[in-house]
Amino acid sequence: MKKFKQFLNESNGNLNHFVGFACSHLGISRPPKIHLIHDKKEAQKQKSFGGYHPESKAIYVNTAGRHPVDVMRTLAHELSHHKQDLEKRLKVDSGKTGSDIENEANAKAGIIMRNYGKANPNIFESASHPGSLHAFDIDGTLMDTSAKVHVLGPNGIRTDALSHDEFNKHELPHGHSYNFDDFRSSEHFDKEKPIRPMLAKLKAIHSNSKHNPNSKVIMATARADFDDKDKFLNTWRKHGVDIDNIRVERAGNLETHENTPKRKAEVIRRHLNNGNYREAHLYDDDVNNLHEFLKLKKEFPHIDFHAHHVHHDGSTKKYKGE
Repeated sequence: MKKFKQFLNESNGNLNHFVGFACSHLGISRPPKIHLIHDKKEAQKQKSFGGYHPESKAIYVNTAGRHPVDVMRTLAHELSHHKQDLEKRLKVDSGKTGSDIENEANAKAGIIMRNYGKANPNIFESASHPGSLHAFDIDGTLMDTSAKVHVLGPNGIRTDALSHDEFNKHELPHGHSYNFDDFRSSEHFDKEKPIRPMLAKLKAIHSNSKHNPNSKVIMATARADFDDKDKFLNTWRKHGVDIDNIRVERAGNLETHENTPKRKAEVIRRHLNNGNYREAHLYDDDVNNLHEFLKLKKEFPHIDFHAHHVHHDGSTKKYKGE
């Protein structure tokens, strides 16, 4: 990993040139103050590599462990926010993920990066090649799930038990609620049968992804936390999956969105914001999740999106949207 002084020596000239290019593209006559921070723990704490502060008209960008090209991408995003601020369009909640303001900044940053790459190809040739993000659903995609979602009436008494497929299509009656205890049980999960064609695809893609440090394979599940994390991980190990090097994103833990498709899209959005990708793939048995995933195209126009609809037998068909 590069030291901060080494990072500045190698990239500062390029960053200054890039800031001028981005400001010209955005119509900013005078760039704001830009503070570079080299602190990996701070990035983890903030869950972000950058930010714009309207009060001080300043941009903060964390460079720890990042290539200059990735830093440029963050700068483009935050400069877009500065332009929005100059136009008096920023509000208190403007930075909320998925907002029109955030989507616009993502889209403009993508266009700036693409145009800068065309004008300065040598800068990008020095960077490691962009990778691919592959996200796999678990239930109905990697595992043939027998767990049930229980429907509880207003009095708390169970009125129905839904399979994974039934739950995807179910409309909850007013006053009713869901109980996901089966889906939190690692003991129950350990007894599930794998969908072998998809498990083989996961292993093959993960093996190939190791050739490019910018490529990543994740699992994106609607589940929340399991009652026994170690037992859950051991189930994957039992099936020969290198789970220690595959991040499991539990969309069920997110409270920022009201439904599973939006929560899964949020999980993938965070990875795309913090990585260097040329393409993104989602493998899922629910077309609603795939449909929401494809909407991310508007936020990341420089990335190719591929949605794969998984069938019960483990075969897949490309989903192009409704």
